[in-house]
Amino acid sequence: MIFPPMMITWIKSCICTTKFSVKLNGIIHGYFGGTKGLRQGDPMSPYIFALCMNILSCILNENPEHFKFHWRCKDLRINHMFFVDDVMFFCHGSRQSVEHILNSITTFSLWSGLSLLTRFLWKGNINHKGGATVAWTGVCLPKEEGGLGLKNMIEWNKAQLIGHLLRVVTKSDSLWPRWCGLHTNDMVSKIICSGSWCLPVPNARHHHLDPLLQHWLHTFDFPAINPSGIDTILWDGLVASKVKTWNIWNSIRTRGYIVAWHGAVWHKLRINRFAHHEWILCHGRLNTLSRLHKFGISDSQQCFLCIGGRETDHHLFVHCTYSRWILVKLLALVDLSVVGDTWVTLIYHLSNIEDKLRGVIALCVMQIFCYRLWRERNARAHNSGILGPSRLMQCITRDFMARLHGSTWFSNLICDRPDLLTCLSPVFNP
Repeated sequence: MIFPPMMITWIKSCICTTKFSVKLNGIIHGYFGGTKGLRQGDPMSPYIFALCMNILSCILNENPEHFKFHWRCKDLRINHMFFVDDVMFFCHGSRQSVEHILNSITTFSLWSGLSLLTRFLWKGNINHKGGATVAWTGVCLPKEEGGLGLKNMIEWNKAQLIGHLLRVVTKSDSLWPRWCGLHTNDMVSKIICSGSWCLPVPNARHHHLDPLLQHWLHTFDFPAINPSGIDTILWDGLVASKVKTWNIWNSIRTRGYIVAWHGAVWHKLRINRFAHHEWILCHGRLNTLSRLHKFGISDSQQCFLCIGGRETDHHLFVHCTYSRWILVKLLALVDLSVVGDTWVTLIYHLSNIEDKLRGVIALCVMQIFCYRLWRERNARAHNSGILGPSRLMQCITRDFMARLHGSTWFSNLICDRPDLLTCLSPVFNP
């Protein structure tokens, strides 16, 4: 599509001339200019949507010969409709027709940059492929199991379908069971005789059962019989009418092991960007020199900060003389000391100390320290890092103070803790 230069200038002006401010503790601070995207409720939003969706419409309208329309749309020859911010697709249930719809969506996503969460998560740029730090299956695990709590859409879709089926078969007055050939008056109790299962033979005229069926009958673990004789559809012990989509998804999803550090990363004072970085560290996926050397990318393994030790996760964040000095000083703010030889051991200890508020404050400090130290390390790797340990500690305490001031949860609790206020006085009154 070719747009007039003046129209392009108008659109750019609407996007790039916007100004935003940040409200912190009830006070508005500064302005910064917008560079991309529209503000919520911007009157230009529906026009931009229509322009983008017109591209998708053109792709969908290039129907191949094997494409078949949905029977209700055959006369109108339509396979999609747009309404506000919703898109509906219609086609015949044949594989070729469905593939055309899916291929069209894929082509559009490549052109527009929509639906590219994986690339954005790891690269911050949808144009860069590969380089995933943690496998997508791991990302889609709950936070307690080391993931980010995102849903795997394939598993979630299966859960939705199963939930729909449960709702269908449990409603005796629904037209769907009869339309699908299901009979809701068929009871399990009809194939129970004298307290045991009596399955009907598929073909009574044959004296011998099929070997596969016979093997199944002897090996299948039949459920225990309810003596009451009342039929009830259950899902993991829950009555079908009380089963939510989440219950179904939780029973069919990919599972991982509970990680001991999840509470230390996703605490109440976390800063999400910093928490994501610490999450990668806990998985051991930061690109330290020792890890790059393992992949044959780097010859040197010498730490950029202390110019002495071998740069591993444990060395960089716990044992390096540069980082160790900062670590000890920061934990002293809350009367704590360094415990353990690894980062995971340290934060796990802090998350389990008896004084929970003191522990959360310490975890917040450690998260900021972890992020800022890694940035300084990267700056030195590219010959631009110059901060000494004292200067870096000032940056960390500044971020820490901003986080505490912005937390209503912390403000409500700290008033009753004069001991912590005394410890943190160097932060609030530098």
